[in-house]
Amino acid sequence: MPTIRMALILASTLGALAGLWAMQRDPDFLPAPQACDGSALVALGGGLVLVASDENNVVRLVDLGAAVPEVRAEFDLGPLLRPELNRKGRPKEADLEAAARVGDVIYWIGSHGRDRGGDAEPSRQRLVATRWDSSSRQLLPIGRAATSMLEVLTRGESALASALRAAAAQPHLRGGLDVEGLAATDRRTLLVGFRSPLVDGKALVVEWLNPEPATERGEPATFGPPMWVDLGGRGIRDMAARKDGSVLLLAGPAGTRGDWRLHSWRVGDASATEMPVQLPAGVAWEGVAIDPDTARLWLSADDGDSGRPACKDRPPAERSFRLISR
Repeated sequence: MPTIRMALILASTLGALAGLWAMQRDPDFLPAPQACDGSALVALGGGLVLVASDENNVVRLVDLGAAVPEVRAEFDLGPLLRPELNRKGRPKEADLEAAARVGDVIYWIGSHGRDRGGDAEPSRQRLVATRWDSSSRQLLPIGRAATSMLEVLTRGESALASALRAAAAQPHLRGGLDVEGLAATDRRTLLVGFRSPLVDGKALVVEWLNPEPATERGEPATFGPPMWVDLGGRGIRDMAARKDGSVLLLAGPAGTRGDWRLHSWRVGDASATEMPVQLPAGVAWEGVAIDPDTARLWLSADDGDSGRPACKDRPPAERSFRLISR
């Protein structure tokens, strides 16, 4: 079984380190800075990783190759996402859950689900495109947010449309609709992976056929036929395309209880091959990315409820999540 090596991301302030004392008592894990989860990861090469959190609409550039790894830049996707405003007049979260890279274009997708209380959240129904400028180290907006995925997939009387309509009416912890995976294909399409709903215990993947015109010109989304994948009763918690054409699936519970596994999947197959990697237990794994230079695998955790006080209840400078590699 491959040894999982832990990568240390040091917090940028003494306040963050002090606030994360509870996490540091575990010798296997140390915190990554300024967020409670890494819900979406993109490995750029050269030790650089883009990280989105479902806590806000900000993407952070983390330099893992520095002597002391740190956040190098922050990019606010709010003007591109154009979310609704909450009761306090502030932009709502798009609940960014996954990302995929096609050349220098990076797509980011929201969960498309309801909030924990079951309220509809249109601001989460977003796919946006950005361009990574490696020379200036800037993440640049492209076009507009594509918002038609849920409308298209729930239209009509197909079994898929009926299942997604029912799921879209529920919060994800009760089997509601929840997108958490995104991966690019060599055809410049996107594979969208669902944490829930599960149908007959199988996870759903749909292929978004026109992400470029959908985000650049506002064309309605078009999709290929649904693909159902047997992951042992688990949903898709993230995805990453591999150079051989297969897709790495991070599989985990559709609800709150269960374990996490890594699978290798050939697109269109009804099942996936479980990889002989034992992920550390007791951690809610949230994101996965593959470094294009080294093929190193990065996994990020959701630590929003970790520690005392819980990470999500701390000031932003004292928040962190855990990151590992192998």
